[in-house]
Amino acid sequence: MLNQIFITAENIEQYAEYLRSEERAAATIEKYVRDIRVFSDFLDGAPVTKEAAVRWKEQLKTTREASSVNTMIAAVNGFFEFYSLDIKVKPFRIQQKTFLSAEEELTDEEYERLVRTAWRQGNPYY
Repeated sequence: MLNQIFITAENIEQYAEYLRSEERAAATIEKYVRDIRVFSDFLDGAPVTKEAAVRWKEQLKTTREASSVNTMIAAVNGFFEFYSLDIKVKPFRIQQKTFLSAEEELTDEEYERLVRTAWRQGNPYY
């Protein structure tokens, strides 16, 4: 594989420096670095490959929500791109909920209390 690399503390720091130069938020940089370290731990010294990245994605899905896994995938995909690796892991597709579950809906009593409060406070949009 061309451009085969191993994840090291040095290349993680180089990527973090790049993110700083792109004016990314400190919290974003911290999270991306943490996520890349998680991937590095998964690799356990092996080189970065598409197959390993896909296995990592599948392993993460067993313990985390798909949306959390997707943010981690964004971090490593950015790292791959920075190092010109021909690797891109697809995020999980997440279907948006159209309706709330019954537990998330307001009860009639909650709705009426909300409207009364808005009315008392002079909110014209109740």
